[in-house]
Amino acid sequence: MIDPGSFAVAAEQKSAVAKLMEGLRKEYDSFFQPLLPEFYNPEVSFADPLISFTGLEKYKNNVDMLAGKTPLGKACFTDCGLAMHGIKETPTGLQTRWTLQFRFKLLPWAPLAQFTGVSKYTLDANKRVLAQQDYWDSINLQKGGAYAAVSKLDALKDFVGQLQPSGSGARQASDKELPYVLLRRAKDYEVRRYPQHVAVSTNYYRRIDAFGTLGAYTNGANEQEKALKAYVPSLMSVQQDSRTLAQITDDALDLKPSEKPKVMRWPMAVPAMREPAPPQPTERLMGACELELVPSRVVACYKFSDPTTEPIVRGYHALLAKRLREDGLKPSDGVPEEQFRLAQFDALNSFGARRSEVWIDLEEHPWVEQ
Repeated sequence: MIDPGSFAVAAEQKSAVAKLMEGLRKEYDSFFQPLLPEFYNPEVSFADPLISFTGLEKYKNNVDMLAGKTPLGKACFTDCGLAMHGIKETPTGLQTRWTLQFRFKLLPWAPLAQFTGVSKYTLDANKRVLAQQDYWDSINLQKGGAYAAVSKLDALKDFVGQLQPSGSGARQASDKELPYVLLRRAKDYEVRRYPQHVAVSTNYYRRIDAFGTLGAYTNGANEQEKALKAYVPSLMSVQQDSRTLAQITDDALDLKPSEKPKVMRWPMAVPAMREPAPPQPTERLMGACELELVPSRVVACYKFSDPTTEPIVRGYHALLAKRLREDGLKPSDGVPEEQFRLAQFDALNSFGARRSEVWIDLEEHPWVEQ
């Protein structure tokens, strides 16, 4: 028989946890402006890979500083942001998944520091936050997707590494980069959510021909007869292939052409940003290129600067897929015409360290869109 008293207590506690979860959502959305003290034990403790302290007043001062609201925060930081990607109950309390960023304006190059990870909350008897333990994806993430503590030296190296000058890379093809939400900054890859967007696409056998076709479209071969500015990167489909990597390398050395056409896409407009639809290609380009609506995707990205030959690109794809599986994520196998994508950011014939990336869609992941 159900004890009415016990049932009432359990229902009350469940209601208190639901209220706390809603309170945390509001705090994250506003970067704790304001912090809601009713959801915290006065002796709340906080720890992340760099710092730790106890007490609600210190807790409030810390979030206010990171939000750029205290005198120190105003002097050091700008472009402060905090986004919650998910919240769930755990056996000991709650867990959130988030992205934190700020720009360190005391340095002349004003570097942007970004951290992604999880916060594990321990609750007291009244379902208030008693302790918060933060972990960073870049240093605390372990094989299988669990998190573990590391030394403060590792945390300091990770933070200072983000403050270094970016150096002299190759000239980017456009100063418009397709916007995205950073979901994970792991040790050697990132996970991002890209928005739905309109792209102009073309089929090709030789990459230079695809650049020529899409370049003609953006240079005026469109119904508006005007120059258009595409977003970077250029995105190229890489097909599923039953050949071994050794055979792919041999075929590349023999300059053997692809048996099937590939697809190159240039992102042109993001509807969520209220950008107008791009014009259709002119009659001259009809059949050579077309506009298509690309859905929103959660994508794992691996950056490299090596030449983008097929053996090298497929090698990085295999490496990224291995890393994702080790971290408890499920990379998509894609479809025959597109197993994954190659992203190129730099202008043709530009000098310096080049930026290319392998992009793999994720089938299963913990980043549920709020």
